[in-house]
Amino acid sequence: MANSSRRSTWRLRVLIPGLGVAALILVVAALNPIAGVSARSTPAGAKGPNGAAVIRTLAVLHPHLGARAADTLLASAQGRLGIFTRARATSDAMPPELASVLPEAVERQQSRLAAIEGSNELFVTPSASGVCLSDTNGSQSGCLPLSRILEGGVAQSTECGRGLPNDETVQVAGMVPNEASQPTAILSDGTRRPLEVHNNVFVADFGRKQPLPTEIEVQMPTGPHLFPSTVPADAAQEDCVIPR
Repeated sequence: MANSSRRSTWRLRVLIPGLGVAALILVVAALNPIAGVSARSTPAGAKGPNGAAVIRTLAVLHPHLGARAADTLLASAQGRLGIFTRARATSDAMPPELASVLPEAVERQQSRLAAIEGSNELFVTPSASGVCLSDTNGSQSGCLPLSRILEGGVAQSTECGRGLPNDETVQVAGMVPNEASQPTAILSDGTRRPLEVHNNVFVADFGRKQPLPTEIEVQMPTGPHLFPSTVPADAAQEDCVIPR
């Protein structure tokens, strides 16, 4: 009887890692990439399976799985995101607390420092399905699907947040591939505003009561490419009160 019990325990220990791998594959396959991310786009009380939480849990139990997924993702980019092709420096290390607020598990050993503005540092970090943006101010905390980035770019918006300069600011950030040029925000009144890209990343602030961006345009080798800014149509009417 004692031998039988030990055999059962051994089988259980062997099966658990295998089940973790299978579960991760199923969860990643079930996730659908989105065109962009808005700070208000995910209801706080949304029901159903939390795929990101499952992936994060599996990444903790099996850290090598997250590293492999991130390596595979970066390889699939085929060098089109220059920020990940340069050698990683000490300054590229993302603070651990930033990973905890992201909606997906990320491979922190592959993080890169994309921009510094004052005391704020913006990091990009690969996940199993895309690239996540996070900053030390707290205004950016979202993940962008790689397929959309490589198509020409993808954006996310923040309408309210502690990291914004003030209550009247709407921020749009995103990533574009190396070959994207002349990034431009198309505003609600039809005017255009050039955007600056550094390390494949752009971040721009807009006045809430001023014309807000509806789309972002870049020039690709195949021609112009448009993608949504993800700023809600009613953002100008929002009363954003940020606790200080």
